[in-house]
Amino acid sequence: MASKTSGSVGLMITMVIFIALTLTLFVTTMVLFARTQKLTNDLSLKQGELDAAVRSEERDDRWQELQTLAGRGQGVVRYLDTALRQTAEKVTGSRRDNADAVLAAITKAQGDTGLPLLRLLEAREGDIGTLRRQLAGAEEARDAARADLLAGTERVAALEAQHQAAVDRLNAEIETYKTNASGVVSGLDTARADMQSQVERVRGDADSSIAALENEIARLESELLVANDQLKRFRIDQNDQTLRGSFEGALVDGRIIGVNIQNRNVFLDLGRKDRVVLGMTFEVYADGTAIRVDPSSGEYPQGKATIEIVSVDEASSTARIIRESAGTPIIRGDAIANAVYDRNKTYTFTVYGNFDTNADGIATREEAQNIRALIADWNGQVSEDIAGDTDFLVLGVKPALPPQPKPNDPVELIQRYLLLRQAAAKYDELFNTAQATGIPVLNQNRLYTLTGAGARR
Repeated sequence: MASKTSGSVGLMITMVIFIALTLTLFVTTMVLFARTQKLTNDLSLKQGELDAAVRSEERDDRWQELQTLAGRGQGVVRYLDTALRQTAEKVTGSRRDNADAVLAAITKAQGDTGLPLLRLLEAREGDIGTLRRQLAGAEEARDAARADLLAGTERVAALEAQHQAAVDRLNAEIETYKTNASGVVSGLDTARADMQSQVERVRGDADSSIAALENEIARLESELLVANDQLKRFRIDQNDQTLRGSFEGALVDGRIIGVNIQNRNVFLDLGRKDRVVLGMTFEVYADGTAIRVDPSSGEYPQGKATIEIVSVDEASSTARIIRESAGTPIIRGDAIANAVYDRNKTYTFTVYGNFDTNADGIATREEAQNIRALIADWNGQVSEDIAGDTDFLVLGVKPALPPQPKPNDPVELIQRYLLLRQAAAKYDELFNTAQATGIPVLNQNRLYTLTGAGARR
């Protein structure tokens, strides 16, 4: 019985101990579980904070370098935050600006240059140094200009003093002249009175003379009207004889005695004995009556052909056809004419004006020499002015007058205007003289038409 009771007590103790141990283990387990759960939550929180600072895939060699740079005294985030605040303070002046604000400030400072910030600062320092040097140069120039201005002011003051002295001297001379002028005026008044009496006396004598002269003028005007009427009738008769009946430019100089159509050559009854020279040209007409001025245009008609002497014998010559009108062939017996040439005499020409012998559309005074040379080559004579032996007047274009210069224009301009005016006046004088004396007037076109020279241009 006692053994059974002792076994039961032992079993109970064992059960109590087991239950106590079980409860202790349960409590311990619950406490450890709670602590483990808290640690797990803390670990998850810390892991989230760590991931927010640096993600797992970003924990590379650079992360290790940053940890090394941060050292043991602070974390990488604190290190980077401190560096950002210091950079922001240096760049924008505010430690509170974030990285975007700092980057925006740097980008704005870079502008369109694209240079790194340090290089940009170095470039700006160089520009500032250049501007400082330019400023120093400008200040030196300003000082020099100020010194020149001061010197100029002093010179102006000296000139003003000289001017005032000259004015004072001139005023003194003017006062002297005024005093002298008063005496002269008094003398002039006396002289004027004497002259007035003389004028009255002369005027009376002049009135008598004027009356006599007016009577003489009336008589002379009457005689002049009669003389002008006679002269007009004489000129009409003379023009009819000179320009229509016996105008030497319209006279036939020779005839065609043969034609070689195949070689485009013709043969003339003029030779070396007739003073024909190589290169001379003639206009070909059916007969001499065709060489007359066209009343509607005032021009001479062009011949039906133009020929040029290419070979000269003693009594005949050969010419080539250099122009021929369609439908009017050259035939034997046709007349030839050249206003410059005459077998029996030497014509004298006066040449004046501007000519366009090179066909460039610009008439010049110098090209008149080409007209003179053409006349001389064909045995004509050239005179500088109209004389008693002048046969033709060859006039070019009248010299054009520019606007009349002002008195204060350059001397060279005034002299050139006077020369041109003199040339234009001589042009009109030659034309009027030729008209009054019945001398035929030819322009360049008429001369070329009558000589055939236009076909060679």
